[in-house]
Amino acid sequence: MKNFILKKLKYYAGEFPESIALVYNSTDITYGQLDKITDYYAQEINKKIENKKNEPIVIYKQRNLEFIISIISVIKAHCYYIPLEIDTPLKRVINICNRVKPAAIICDNYMDKIKMECEHIKIKLTNTLNDDILNLKSHDIVDEIDNNDLVYMIFTSGTTGVPKGVKINYSNLYNLLQSLFDIVYNEFDSQINIGVLASFNFDASVKQIFGALYYGHTLVISGKEVKYFGRKIHQFHNDYNLALCDCTPTHLQLMILQKTKTTTRIPYLMVGGENLKWETLIQLKKKLGYAPIIINVYGPTECCVDVSYNYISNIVANKSGNVPIGIPVRNTKLLLYDERESVITKCNVLGELVVFGNQVGGGYFEGDERDFIKDENGCNIAYKTGDLAKYVAKDEIVILSRKDGQIKINGNRIELGEIETVISDYLRTPCVVLPRYSENKVSLVAYIYLSKVDKMDLNNYLISILPAYMLPSEYKVLSVWPVTQNGKLDLKKLDIIIGEYI
Repeated sequence: MKNFILKKLKYYAGEFPESIALVYNSTDITYGQLDKITDYYAQEINKKIENKKNEPIVIYKQRNLEFIISIISVIKAHCYYIPLEIDTPLKRVINICNRVKPAAIICDNYMDKIKMECEHIKIKLTNTLNDDILNLKSHDIVDEIDNNDLVYMIFTSGTTGVPKGVKINYSNLYNLLQSLFDIVYNEFDSQINIGVLASFNFDASVKQIFGALYYGHTLVISGKEVKYFGRKIHQFHNDYNLALCDCTPTHLQLMILQKTKTTTRIPYLMVGGENLKWETLIQLKKKLGYAPIIINVYGPTECCVDVSYNYISNIVANKSGNVPIGIPVRNTKLLLYDERESVITKCNVLGELVVFGNQVGGGYFEGDERDFIKDENGCNIAYKTGDLAKYVAKDEIVILSRKDGQIKINGNRIELGEIETVISDYLRTPCVVLPRYSENKVSLVAYIYLSKVDKMDLNNYLISILPAYMLPSEYKVLSVWPVTQNGKLDLKKLDIIIGEYI
């Protein structure tokens, strides 16, 4: 089959060459320029790796226009990309490169530190925005692909501490792009600006990058510092007149808590990566003075970004708890399994969420696919997410916690997510509960963000809801809610932030 991404890019370059494809800070690139530049670098890649196909190419660069140019160039060279933004810890980069043994690394420096015996490719925008390159005739790009050819491999944290590479193919990506039309792109009949806030290391960036370019819109790349400050997120939305952007619930909290008067005017937000709470949406509506359309998306990295979506156009003040994850995307089915792997159909029965269908990726690099369910031909047809969920109504699923978020204290099985939900609902502020191990004892610590907490009142409330063995022994109120590169809560930094134990 023809490469549907390249086919669309060639079409836009031919029919709308002056239309803006990419923006970063004050620099932009048209579809015509993007096509010529990526043709040029695809040829450079092919020369370096001697026209080998379906090879892994690591992109280790700053977050800017050149990163997106690198992605498209790798795809045009009929290879697949492994994204690593430049602030990825060097040890992690070296670990991944030593295991994958990429055919080439696209980076500006650091090759001496990575110490890999492979081709080094430099992609520089300043070297290609000139008449010699832009006046070149379109190069012949081999755009025939197989459905199972890989588009990208993203490394996610493994339970062993060793990052796992997740393989995603063209069939997965095509299904995602068609689903994105159902979810949001059908709302627009002219070119819009779409922001990408997510790290390029994180699969949430995939739907913004390819969604924007596949449907002929303008992709606006945020600076890497934007996602850490609510004020800067508001500015990013407004400065570029964004119609759509991704974010996490942590980003929404930062937007709610920023103290300046200027707030976003963005009409659509795709929210994912963490559990979204109704209280957060209620607070956001109050902060902004209007309710943007929120699309609550859910999907593990082992699938191609999103497997379900909940289109929320009406934020109701009396709702509480976690927002349901909505309906499956195209060619996808969601089931809940009990401990015996029987299908759960009743409401309020906890089970593991299992994803079936075209969104399920190609498994892990280096195997270890115990959580993938295969058909008789050995192909992945389902992925056991490790997320514990329940039906709260017919076809309405709420994620509660992780299987690996279960612990035992004195023989009692405890769902940390359940405690977090009860505290967050009561205080209307973010909370995370973690176990603390000392001298063969296990206790629970609740970390609470910026809330005036009366410990006695809180304890009395929790006693009325939870059994005694689920009560935290300590509470720490934090003035800073630490954010990871992927826009999620940074659990490793909770104990080093100055806060007040109560």
